[in-house]
Amino acid sequence: MNERLKLISGQEPLVLDPTDGKETLGQSSDVFRYIDHNFERWHCTIVEAPTKATAVQVYEMIRNSTFQELFGGFGATLDSLTLTQA
Repeated sequence: MNERLKLISGQEPLVLDPTDGKETLGQSSDVFRYIDHNFERWHCTIVEAPTKATAVQVYEMIRNSTFQELFGGFGATLDSLTLTQA
């Protein structure tokens, strides 16, 4: 990858299950003890489109870096490196 990130998810495929898109961060009281009311202002309560099963990899940051240094080396647009709320 690059000298700033270390793959920690291993060589086995890691796949996130499909979602219906209806879960939002603003409704995640089962995950968070407190949900900031600003989540609504930050658009974290908007239902999104359903997703298919998604293959992912998990990296650990091993060196201080800028956002561009960390995520610019994947050979993909930054928008494609994000997940939905669900």
